[in-house]
This record gives sequence, structure tokens and C-alpha cells, in this order.
Amino acid sequence: KSGEEIKLRDNNSTNGTFVNDKAIKEAVVLRKEDMIKIGNTILKYLPAGELEIFYLGTLESAAHTDPLTKVYNKGYIMESMEAEFKRAKALHTEFSVIILDLDHFKKVNDTHGHDAGDYVLKEMAALVRTKILPKGAIFGRFGGEEFMILLPDKGLEAATTIAESLRSGIEKHPFTYETKRLPITASIGVAENAVDVENYTALFKLADKAVYQAKSGGRNQVCTGS
Repeated sequence: KSGEEIKLRDNNSTNGTFVNDKAIKEAVVLRKEDMIKIGNTILKYLPAGELEIFYLGTLESAAHTDPLTKVYNKGYIMESMEAEFKRAKALHTEFSVIILDLDHFKKVNDTHGHDAGDYVLKEMAALVRTKILPKGAIFGRFGGEEFMILLPDKGLEAATTIAESLRSGIEKHPFTYETKRLPITASIGVAENAVDVENYTALFKLADKAVYQAKSGGRNQVCTGS
């Protein structure tokens, strides 16, 4: 311990010590959710006082939940993305990200009112959460009409198949507000944790770029980032 920092060093071990799949040559400062590999053992670092919050029913916690859609909020989904990225790198497993952006959502608000927009967001989130997402997926609202889905242990092909199910399911769903059917579609970007993707921010940018391609290519489609 050095002041408020916790540092890890390797004591000339035979197999070496790895942090986030990188061998350490000198003492390194540990950050929350860092994955430490010692021999065949993987450890996750949590600072003193932190609780393991993933997969433990924290959706009920207002601190981690978007109040409108009842899915995870931006802070939680980004924290989850960083943790899952580190886990996938350390364990050499697949990990993919989907970003979903509703098409022409401003038009819904302008034409039918913000109550209609709120209805669409809540209805879409419930549809995705209860009928489309596979077990183990982490679903959150990134902002406005933009949502993110984390898919641990899923490669690009599997994630793209899920994304197409999302696109098709949203397009076909009967969004009806005050007896009016609202045509709702989504542009979707998919990216995977490839070897050359260095951090979770780069992975996010790949998926975000794919969303832009989907929108510029005509919307209501799935594109993959590379």
C-alpha cells in the first residue's frame, strides 16, 4: 500500500504476474475490476469497501436503474462494459457490444408529444428485455433513444444474429399510443472484442461507428464495426 493506492508487484515468480492480460515488469497501481492472473488463477480486484455488484439483482437499485425504462443506466452499463472487457481479455473469451438507436425518434416527440416518446422507450425496453435478449446479456440505456447491450461470451456472428432479432422485433412490434400505430425502427451497430481492440473505449467507438453506418445507409438495419 502506498498512500491511498494499492500496488501489485511480481516477486520474481516463474510464471509471472499478469494484470488485464499484460505481464507486469514493475509495481502497478490496481484499479477497480482489474483482472489479475497468477499461474492458472484469475482474481478480480475490488477496492476496500466495494461490493461485487454484477449479476446480483442490482436492477432493483435506483442508483443503477434508468427511472423511465427500468433498465440499467449509463453509469452502470459503462462500468459493466469496462469490467466485462477486462474479464474477456484476461480469460481470452469472446465479448461483443450492441448499440441500438431508435430511428427518427425526434419526429415521434414532435408529432405525438413527449408522452408518446416516453411510451415508445418504455415499450421498446420491455420488449427487448423480456422477449429478445439472451440469458446473461446486460441491457442499459445510454442516453435519449440510445441503448447498449453487452454480450459476454458472444462473438461477432452470434451478436449480429441477436442484433437482427432486435431490429426485426422492434420493426414488427405494434407500438400503439392513443389508438395510433407508431412505426418504430432501429439502427443497430455491433462490435466484438477483437485482438487489436486495446480497451473498452475503443470497442465502444467501433460499435458507435457501426450505428452511424446503419443510419447513413438508410436506417432500420444492422452494421458491424471493424
